[in-house]
Amino acid sequence: MDEIIPRRADAIIIGAGVVGTSIAHHLAARGLTDLVVLERNRIAQGASGDGAGGFRQQFSTAINVQMTQLSLPYFLDAPHRLGAEIELRQQGYLFLLTTEAQVAEFRTNLAMQRGLGAPVRWLEREEVAALVPGLRTDDLLGATYCSDDGWARPPLVATAFARRAEALGARIFEGCPVTGIATNGGAVTGVTTRHGAIDAPIVIDAAGPWAAEVAALAGLALPAEPVCRQVFRTAPFAGVAAGAPLAIDVASGLWFRPHEGGFWWGKSDDAEPPGLIKHLDPDWARHTADLARDRVPPFAGARVVGGWSGFYTMTPDAHGLIGGFPHLRGFYCATGFSGHGFQHSPATGLLLAEIILDGRATTLDIHPLRPTRFAEGEPIVERYVV
Repeated sequence: MDEIIPRRADAIIIGAGVVGTSIAHHLAARGLTDLVVLERNRIAQGASGDGAGGFRQQFSTAINVQMTQLSLPYFLDAPHRLGAEIELRQQGYLFLLTTEAQVAEFRTNLAMQRGLGAPVRWLEREEVAALVPGLRTDDLLGATYCSDDGWARPPLVATAFARRAEALGARIFEGCPVTGIATNGGAVTGVTTRHGAIDAPIVIDAAGPWAAEVAALAGLALPAEPVCRQVFRTAPFAGVAAGAPLAIDVASGLWFRPHEGGFWWGKSDDAEPPGLIKHLDPDWARHTADLARDRVPPFAGARVVGGWSGFYTMTPDAHGLIGGFPHLRGFYCATGFSGHGFQHSPATGLLLAEIILDGRATTLDIHPLRPTRFAEGEPIVERYVV
């Protein structure tokens, strides 16, 4: 780190992933430009760099649908809003349903989503077969599909937010982990780093998988735990439709999507313990590949060429934690998105900037996402974490 860090700032953001850089951009755009972002590694080198980059409006809670809807324009108009190309693929999300219970639940979700303006459709088995050639559909009872859903590259979005924030005056310091958070009289007063202390009346914890560790420096117990998730990929193989949507087999939890003539696929492992160790498990790769071959028979001819792992930062109800703490003025968090951090990052930056600068979020009421909701006995539950 060549640049000398300042001794004070109006605000400090801890974490330069896609959430932290979005917050920096939105605060700076509102005029709070004496802003420092501290990143322990490099921009988007943590969970943002490992994410598959999906965005969808098909959630089981209204607040998650609305967070994606508020974020969507940033992805669809990235050259104008972010000044960057983000490798956008708006090819849709498809949820495959094989039980009557799933059908009933997803029809209820569909009504809620459409009531919020999401263009989600119900598909019968024949329509699914036409949409995804090669898919086994004999056991399907239906599906929900939204053509507005898709995916992009999280590091490109994070970098674009970072450059926009820097152009407005924000300063980003990479390789600068926070080692302490200073408080006095029930308020945050700054942070310490290996390179010195910075005084500031506002500190924002956007540290992703490390967010609970950061909050602990301020004496707060944050209900967010990092959990390793694995993604695998194949070489190109026959039978893949390049324009196919990202599909989720609800019964098994398997997801898969096309990528450069092959597949990316994965599945959350409910038995995976929390922790900050990334790994690739050959047995898990074989298990999930078997599921993929069963649902997409052409996958049997595919050659697996590798994979990677990253972190979901999970909360007990699989919703993000966005907001402040009444007993520690000036300290805010934006984390715990449970796999949805990328797709909700533009909205998070916009709304947290409103909370900090205006006292509350006005573009969208995100009171349900306040970090104190568990202590107040008001959790909400997202049922479908992909």
